[in-house]
Amino acid sequence: SWRKRVRRAARDSGMQAQPATTPEEEVRFARRVAGLEGFGHRQSTSAQERRAAEHLAGSLRSLGLEVTVEPFNGSASMAARLLVHVLVAAAGAVLVRAAPVVSLVLSWAALSSLVAEQMTWGAWLSWFLCRSPSQNVVGRMPANVAPARRIVVSAHYDTQTGGWVWPAFNRV
Repeated sequence: SWRKRVRRAARDSGMQAQPATTPEEEVRFARRVAGLEGFGHRQSTSAQERRAAEHLAGSLRSLGLEVTVEPFNGSASMAARLLVHVLVAAAGAVLVRAAPVVSLVLSWAALSSLVAEQMTWGAWLSWFLCRSPSQNVVGRMPANVAPARRIVVSAHYDTQTGGWVWPAFNRV
């Protein structure tokens, strides 16, 4: 099972098992979560996102992790980036009878760009939307011994609203 694999990887990396949480730890955790909620909506590339990144980096450092902040240019709206691809593909669909070669080129460009952007190979069609500074925060705990396996934990610290697509989940 995946739990056994995680335990084995943790053991092989030299990590020590931690005891179960105590009621005091649960209260500290609840306070910490309440403090994080104080950041409010952390839209990508916003000042709140930058503050959350600084807070996260500080928290990881306080745990003894090696922290690296990786800057990159991002976009405040994933929906706008997707819309660019949809519009290019729609233009190709409209031109399918009048100009099939142009239709094919536009459809290929939309699909290729979308795949490339989702694979993080770069921003092709939506490059003009990706000009705002953002950052990844990486925390690394070096192993005490040469690890046979690695554990990678990944999460987003920015938030996006659901807009009209997911109104029930449009809460921070």
